[in-house]
Amino acid sequence: VYGGGIAALPTSGGSDPYYKFIAILHIINQHTQLVFDPTMNYPLGTTNPRKPFFHWFIALVAEILSPIYGAQQAAFYAFEEFNAVFGALLIIPVYLITKEIFGKNAAGVGALLYALMPSNLSAGILSGGRMHTPELIFAFFAIYFFLRAIKLSEKNRIIDNLRDFKKYHVKIIQYFNANRIPTIYGLLAGASLGGLMLSWQGYAYIEAILLIYVAVQLLVNLIFKRPTGYITYYMALFVIVGFAMGFYYYQGVHELSGWYNAE
Repeated sequence: VYGGGIAALPTSGGSDPYYKFIAILHIINQHTQLVFDPTMNYPLGTTNPRKPFFHWFIALVAEILSPIYGAQQAAFYAFEEFNAVFGALLIIPVYLITKEIFGKNAAGVGALLYALMPSNLSAGILSGGRMHTPELIFAFFAIYFFLRAIKLSEKNRIIDNLRDFKKYHVKIIQYFNANRIPTIYGLLAGASLGGLMLSWQGYAYIEAILLIYVAVQLLVNLIFKRPTGYITYYMALFVIVGFAMGFYYYQGVHELSGWYNAE
């Protein structure tokens, strides 16, 4: 790969990083996303299958560092190193999720064990360039923020009479006013899903994990005759914010039909 003075791209992540770096150079040189690539599925061409978040992130870092190194050289340095940076940051959501479920002591042990896992070490090394670690950052934070929202929320009934549609918005506003902090966590969970949608086409796996949890929790609540409206409230925030963030990209590349496919 020749990229403005970079005669070779010495990555350790296999062939995938080479194409991703081409997409990054396209952003730097053309100031737009590489949507249709005539060099793939040659001679017909096809849509760039790589999602835009990490490419644009690296391009932004390159622009910031361009006065020092030049944009393309800065992009090369950032591309080689930020996979490891995100990999190191992964212990934060791992710690937070484990703390919510098992407490601080277990969280410390869990974060240490995760940091030493071979799969984590191989995914988040310098020069890797495969960009799996930012995907996991969003995935883990989506789970953490959703769990945090459920844990802190008031688990009372939101709407007393489901047939009284005129009072829906009043009841929802009342619940929002009484649960501002959990609502913020719910919005952050949705934003994390949106970031994941813009990073990885397999984001549906995280949706499935949370949907399984929600289905089981709803079933338990129904069996024990507990309110279920709060779960619907936070799941709605999660889905609406996430899909609102991802809509412009998936619409632009004509992939709305694949939203629910872990491609």
